[in-house]
Amino acid sequence: MLPFDNAVYYWAAGSLDDGRIIVYTYDAHLKKDDPTAEQNIPYVTSKDGGRTWSDVQTAHFAKGIRNMQLSGKLGGLYFMHGRSGSNPRELVGDDPGPDNFVLYSSRDGIQWDEGIVLMSRLQTPGGGDCYSANEIIGKYDPATPDKLLIHSDISYSGAKTNMHQWWVTTTPWAPEIRREAEKNEPKSVTKLNAK
Repeated sequence: MLPFDNAVYYWAAGSLDDGRIIVYTYDAHLKKDDPTAEQNIPYVTSKDGGRTWSDVQTAHFAKGIRNMQLSGKLGGLYFMHGRSGSNPRELVGDDPGPDNFVLYSSRDGIQWDEGIVLMSRLQTPGGGDCYSANEIIGKYDPATPDKLLIHSDISYSGAKTNMHQWWVTTTPWAPEIRREAEKNEPKSVTKLNAK
């Protein structure tokens, strides 16, 4: 059994390079007085296939995250996407506040970059719910470069939604990203694509 409170929800799970299982959850609804609850997300890991679990720890998501989905590893990076939370909070730095659709990258699945906004709440007049999924495309075909497909519903009028898709690749595709790659500077894809 996972060592989280019974009232938590929005799980995201995956496996890390070292063989550990990692499980993230959302508990901000239990911490209404904590304005950073949607930015500091609890997780646990298991080294023995889920028989035992670590103590609960937290990972920081600068723009917040809710309804999170964790990808498999792509080109040395894990990705996590979801809503930038629902709770109103003071803006910190470039934090866009709640109800945006955000994407983060991480080399280890625990330390996450500052993230980027894929879809602003200003583009979704129907509301901020974004239920999403992802899959690495090409992972079973060595001749096909791997790409991450992110698929999400975006509300345009109440419960009426459109489906949106984004492709994430770690292969340099734009001239400025290619130049950065040639410099051999390790940077997250989300930071490079945000330029």
